[in-house]
Amino acid sequence: MTDLNRRDLLAGAVAMGAAAVTGLGPTTASASVPPSGAQAPGFYRYKVGDFEVTAFNDGFVKVPKLDSFVVNQPLEAIQKVVEESFIPKR
Repeated sequence: MTDLNRRDLLAGAVAMGAAAVTGLGPTTASASVPPSGAQAPGFYRYKVGDFEVTAFNDGFVKVPKLDSFVVNQPLEAIQKVVEESFIPKR
């Protein structure tokens, strides 16, 4: 369990007061560009109630040979999904 003493409590209060005075407190991020209505590689925007969420892609994966990548699906269907998901081809 955490052991809090008066010294820790006082140090935390001083740090929070200094952050409030200097403007280093928590801030909110706001998107500056309205959604274009089209998907683009690297990010995806969607609405959740009154909020707009922007999800960023932090990387990608190279797909191995497509005919062995997914079982029980024709190669044309796999190629279509890979292209729609913006996964690069070799």
